[in-house]
Parts: sequence; structure tokens; C-alpha cells
Amino acid sequence: MSINRKRKYPKRANNFTLSSTDVKFRRTTLDNGIKILTEEVPSVSSFALGISINTGSRDDWQGYFGLAHFLEHAGYRHTHKRTSRQIASLFERLGAYTNAFTTKELTCFYVRALKPNFKKTLELITDVALFPIFIEEEIEKEKLIILDEIKSYYDDPEEYIFDLGEDILFTGNGLAHPITGIEADVEKITPVELFNFHKEQYVPDNIIFSIAGNINHDFAVEKISRLLENYQFRNRELKRDVPINNPAKRESIEANFQQSHLLMFSRVSGVDSNERYSLAALNVLLGDGMSSRLYRQLRENHGLAYNIYSNAQLMTDCGGLFIYAGTEKKHLKKSERLIFKEMGNIINSRISNVDMIRIKEQLKSSTIMALESMSTRMQSLAKSEFSLGYYEDMQETITKIDDLTIDDIKEVAIKYLKPDDWNVLTLISE
Repeated sequence: MSINRKRKYPKRANNFTLSSTDVKFRRTTLDNGIKILTEEVPSVSSFALGISINTGSRDDWQGYFGLAHFLEHAGYRHTHKRTSRQIASLFERLGAYTNAFTTKELTCFYVRALKPNFKKTLELITDVALFPIFIEEEIEKEKLIILDEIKSYYDDPEEYIFDLGEDILFTGNGLAHPITGIEADVEKITPVELFNFHKEQYVPDNIIFSIAGNINHDFAVEKISRLLENYQFRNRELKRDVPINNPAKRESIEANFQQSHLLMFSRVSGVDSNERYSLAALNVLLGDGMSSRLYRQLRENHGLAYNIYSNAQLMTDCGGLFIYAGTEKKHLKKSERLIFKEMGNIINSRISNVDMIRIKEQLKSSTIMALESMSTRMQSLAKSEFSLGYYEDMQETITKIDDLTIDDIKEVAIKYLKPDDWNVLTLISE
């Protein structure tokens, strides 16, 4: 699993020509409850196939934080049919690329391959995701790998400070702990916990097969139906508590890093809110890109930070707006002061039409460029179904971005940029 919070900034794109005529979306729900979502794209020769489970680190059992992420790893260790070596060999003989990831709310096993190899890669990735077995010797080996992964984040101050920030922002909720878990809990995980968690979470009405590429929907449904005809219907009641709004706090930690690090953050609404596009626009204005307010002020005008950006992390029912800066210890207070000043400027000053053009073009550009990837399309299908319950095509997304107004951004800025609501966390170099 990899966590990438930094953004890539695409060049500004103009005069978008959108065509959805070669992309056809279809949805089927099998009798056992499994959903199959496809975007058929005849103009490509490959496909991306994902098996997504509506469970993530926020669903970890108390005392076993890291369980969902561990299970993602364990699937590739051994299945009822194959060893890890056989799994890797078979995927590579097909010229296929496979991987998996865990988020706060979702686990996805996926594969990219060429159209003629669909049936074989489908059977392989299904075996990994839905039919693992948990052998103690193999699980202990994987445990060592995960513990090393956890320790690697301690060596990366940017990752580390975000984990600390999420723990503060979502204290008392399953969203608080890192996706990889905590060492003491991971140490306790055995094949018994993995088996029971898989049995509890990997149930048909909690599973989506999403496919993007040159694969016919009816063909995919037929193959998946045959493969899973004995995968019986079981229902899982989704139990997720929305985190309470904890009072804002300020915390400083001395750390053995060369640079000091500043993270400021506050609660916002989630993907299921009608504010999600306004929040995305506010994020672009605030700190996403080289023309953003924070980049210009802290880096270009004052030379305080090489790395300065904002990031909106939205879960289904809640989210957080984060501002990160890496700077020298002596510049921490000035950096914080300038960030709060820029928040006030957004609330109290006019947002120009030039800013609005840039915001919209940047949002549209990143959306379109991302969806040129079959893997991104495949993941987007499952995420939208789980979080929104419906399919939103590219043209609908672009229309919603175009419909954004200055007042929309002002409204969320006034609501979420109040200084008293913001947490401040610093890692101070020794």
C-alpha cells in the first residue's frame, strides 16, 4: 500500500472537447448481491478490473488496528488454489500488472491486462481477493513486512505529521488511526482474526467488481456469474459512526529531523455533501498549485517553505482540510501567521474572475487527465457507488465544476476557515 498526499499540477488546459460516445456505463446486481459496474471503452486494447470491498481502516476491530490493511496483504500470500509464487508467476505470464490498496473506507484488489486475457486474470484476482487462506507461517512473514512499512512512515516527517493530525482530528473514531495500523495491534493479529474479518466484511452485498476498458458488460457478467455461482448471499450491516467535533488544539513535538514541519487542519463535510465541489475549489484557491494563495505567499513572496500545500481529504460522511508546510524552526510562527492571514483574505476579500477561471480549468484538467487512465476509471466506479450510490460521468462532473460560483467558494470559506476551528501541530527539529 502506498499513500500519496502530494498533488501533481497539470498544465492549464483550454477548450476541452468531451465525448462520451465511446464510453458506455452499465450496472448489474447478481442474485447473491454482488454488483458489477462497467465502463466499456472500445478505443483501447486493455482493461482495468478491480474487486472493491466497502471496508477500510475505519472498520478495523478495536484492539486490532491495521486489520483491513493486513488482510489486503494476506490475499497475495496464499489462496485455496495457489501459493504466492504461483500467483505472481501466473499474473506475469499473462503480462498483467496486479496490486492492491487500502484506504480509510475501501479495500481494492486490481489488475491491468490485455483484452484476450480477461477470463484468466478475472479468475486469478478473484482467487486472491475472495478465497485466501491464512497459514500461520506465511502470516508471520507478512507481519514483518507490514511492521517495516509502519516504521518507514516514522522516517518520513510529512507522512508522520499527517498520521498525528488525523489522530487529533478524528480522536475516538475509527478514522483516527493510520491505515497501516499501530505496531502493538499488528503484532497481535493471527490467522484467526484475518479469517473472521474476511468472513464478516467480504460479503456479496459489500463487494463491487468494476471494469473499465475494452470489455463488454454482458460478457463480464456471464464470466463473473459463473465464477461466483456458489458465493452465497450474506448481508453486512454497515456500522460507521461519524466522528464528533473535538475542540481545536495546539500541539508541538520535538523530533529528530533536519527540518521543522507545520500541519494545520480542520473538519469539513464529506463526499456525500453538496459542498464537495465547492471544497475542491476552495482547496485549489488556498493551496493546490503554484498559483495558489499559500504557495505565492509563503514560498514566492517570503521564501519560508520549499513545500507548502493544502489538501482536502474527504471520506463518505466527513472530511478534513489540511495545510502542510516544511520550514525552518525559526520560521514556524511566521508561517502560521501568514496562513491564517491568507484564510482571512479569502473570507474578507473578493475572489477575482481570473482566480475562478484558474480554479475551474485546474479542476477540469485534473479530472479529465485522471480519467484517461483505465485504472482511475475503474476505481472511480466503485468509489462513487459506495459513497454516492450512483454513477456520475465525466460530462456531469465537468458541468458541476463549470456551475461553481464565487459565492459557492465564499460560503464554504466562511464556514470552514474560522481560525478558532483550526488545529495546529508542529514537529520541531531538535
